[in-house]
Amino acid sequence: MPKSTFSKAGDFDEEVILCLERQMIPAWERHGMNHLAVSAKTLKEFRSQPLPEQVRAWKKKLVEKKSIKHRSAANSSRIIESWPADDLESIRSPVLIYVRDGQTEFQLGDYVAQCPQGHFLLLSAGVPQPAGRHPHLEEPRAGKKCEVWWFHSTANRNFVALSVCYSEGEKHVNSGHYYIVEDPQVAQLFHLFTQEIADKSPYYKKACFASLQVFLLLFLREIKANRFHNRGINNLPKSASVSASSIEMARQYIDKNLNHPLTIDIVAQAVFMARTNFVTQFRQETGQTFRAYLTERRLEEAKHWLLNDACSIQNICVFVGLKSSQLYGLFQQHFGMTPMEFRRKHKNV
Repeated sequence: MPKSTFSKAGDFDEEVILCLERQMIPAWERHGMNHLAVSAKTLKEFRSQPLPEQVRAWKKKLVEKKSIKHRSAANSSRIIESWPADDLESIRSPVLIYVRDGQTEFQLGDYVAQCPQGHFLLLSAGVPQPAGRHPHLEEPRAGKKCEVWWFHSTANRNFVALSVCYSEGEKHVNSGHYYIVEDPQVAQLFHLFTQEIADKSPYYKKACFASLQVFLLLFLREIKANRFHNRGINNLPKSASVSASSIEMARQYIDKNLNHPLTIDIVAQAVFMARTNFVTQFRQETGQTFRAYLTERRLEEAKHWLLNDACSIQNICVFVGLKSSQLYGLFQQHFGMTPMEFRRKHKNV
């Protein structure tokens, strides 16, 4: 997995430009809808739609029959349901992926979809999809690999984020780079594309082709012009291997999902630990309670974004998974000032 070794922002910026300019955009312009698959809730529904010639799908039963419902934060959480034992979750917003290298094998509910290099897969809202803790490969995994690029947004329609992950054999690594383009026009094009796919109105295929083509070009333009945020590049824990301890994996999960509602139960289930054991072991290894650690990470992330004048307080709240009243309350409690006062004080430091 050579590309996972990119650690400097400049190196990876060049990699993003290379992928968009020389691979992703040409692939869409050359093949368009012929290289796009759209997830569905069942294998029957998935196979009933036109599929790219090289995309395959087969039945696979869920290990965990009952899901965890995420009702408590229905308006703020992107997650609707989760199946920790299957490494699956259903979310509220569509996600578009591009397979840059190798071949992915995604479990999507009760089936697996196999997508080769150069293909796009739209993960529809509400359809179970990989949560990202395991390799995107089916067993036996020896000799298999894939590199996957993800475009995703949230209910806040002002930005689109791009992230990258790599799977090889039993290893799964997130790059640590999370590119956020905060431009309403770019975001609107992404949402137009996903909405056209969902509605299937007359001429939707032409509308999908045009909207995604323009979206990719404008996203590339923003990256080239350095008009983006790179979340978490210096914050993710160094370890990303399968040999990491359960608590180290929990810390990685927290950092990756700061913008989602997080509880002890959610994180403990994500790393397959009983709640009581998780609470005890987390405090032993980190020296902090779960709540204290989570608050500290969210405040550190918020401080990082506050030093960037182009990032609004509203979007900072989205990035760190807090309501504006919670963010203001925590800043007053920990720093004796509001977020805006913190920004003004540290602006020129």
